[in-house]
Amino acid sequence: MKRKIPANAKRVFTGILYDVYHWKQRLPGNSYKTFEAVKKLDTVVVFASVGDKVLLAEEKRVGVPVEIGALGGMVERGEKPLHAAKRELLEESGYVSNNWRPLDVWDHSSLTMEQKNHFFAAANCRKIRDPQLEDGEIIKTFKIGFDDMISLSTRSKKFSRYIGGYITEASKSKALKKRFRNALFGLSTS
Repeated sequence: MKRKIPANAKRVFTGILYDVYHWKQRLPGNSYKTFEAVKKLDTVVVFASVGDKVLLAEEKRVGVPVEIGALGGMVERGEKPLHAAKRELLEESGYVSNNWRPLDVWDHSSLTMEQKNHFFAAANCRKIRDPQLEDGEIIKTFKIGFDDMISLSTRSKKFSRYIGGYITEASKSKALKKRFRNALFGLSTS
């Protein structure tokens, strides 16, 4: 079950990734109770293509095993998801694209948390500089064929379960797989 944080909720804590909200809500019998929920910053995931290959990342984070997946990160406060996707692609890989398509939005909200993940395709990317990683980020990019990416997502224990889940969903039918491939390589999605 998902609950939207009401517009009249008061932010009582602003964190790095999470904000905490409180609001009073009427209960049966006309009493009131204070409810609480957190809003986590949204994330962006960028599936990028360079020529006929997909650009993936092998990332090592503190306290987490090496993981293979797409590029991406947090949507900063006040930032639009597409702007965040373009910024993350450039920061983490040094690549840019003039051909962006939204793929999907996964809503991971629950009764006590709001958060969305925005998926984008960036086609025909070109490198314009070296990556400019944040402190603690260790990211190595590599290129792989589309079908090899799908295969890797199902057989590698290093592949991000989260990104692999998206690839699995997109590959469940020939039509979805074609739409994903076409968006990724800048082709007509019809």
